[in-house]
Amino acid sequence: MMRKCVVLFGLLLTACSPDAAPTVSTAETPAYTAPPVALAVQAGGSGDLVIEGRAGPDERVRVIQLDGTAHGVTADAEGGFAISVPGGTRADRLFNLSVDRSGQSVSSDGWLFSSGAAPERAVMLRLGGASLPVGPAPLLAVVDMDGGGGVAVSGLADPGVTVAVGVDGERRGSVTAGPDGRWSLVLTSTLAQGPHQITASVGERRDSRDVVLVQQTPSAALESASVDGAIRVAWILPGGGSQTTWILLP
Repeated sequence: MMRKCVVLFGLLLTACSPDAAPTVSTAETPAYTAPPVALAVQAGGSGDLVIEGRAGPDERVRVIQLDGTAHGVTADAEGGFAISVPGGTRADRLFNLSVDRSGQSVSSDGWLFSSGAAPERAVMLRLGGASLPVGPAPLLAVVDMDGGGGVAVSGLADPGVTVAVGVDGERRGSVTAGPDGRWSLVLTSTLAQGPHQITASVGERRDSRDVVLVQQTPSAALESASVDGAIRVAWILPGGGSQTTWILLP
């Protein structure tokens, strides 16, 4: 069963690769249409998991779970959609989010992970970069570490503000939050495994967390655990190795 899950996970990663997305348009080509985006994950009234997001108007939207189960809806005239996934909200879920566009399957930028411990704090797991919070999140929301000690951080702020990032009292860079308030930064130097204090600041506002960064090697395609006020997610990469993601809880 584990081998089957690993193979399927690799297929999901391949389906979500950047090559599947449309290229940026020029003046002579039609306007660029963005990949689908997950905006929120929450428990539905019947106990199902509800994924809300944005796609193109009237596009067919689909999510595929790690076990191969697929669910789909048609986006409304403004591109909004809500997909109800049965099975309750207490289990960890991993989804490939995609749309059918001109005969192609166009996937979102990453793989949507919903933790059974806190489904409303879903993240988009992204290979070799910063995983991004989905829905409401703190200023400092997610930390990623790869096998080589590379670290990325992300969170949610007001759109357009400058977010400064520090590690162990030393400033490590700054970044401008996007139109949706999400921001991410890949540190320019690696960190040693072990405890670190990571800080995100906007003016006088400061969010600081102590995180024990230890790269995990999962025995299955994906494993999660609650550790020190965070949900730690270890996941296998398609080319080998693994990446570890910490979802920072209040």
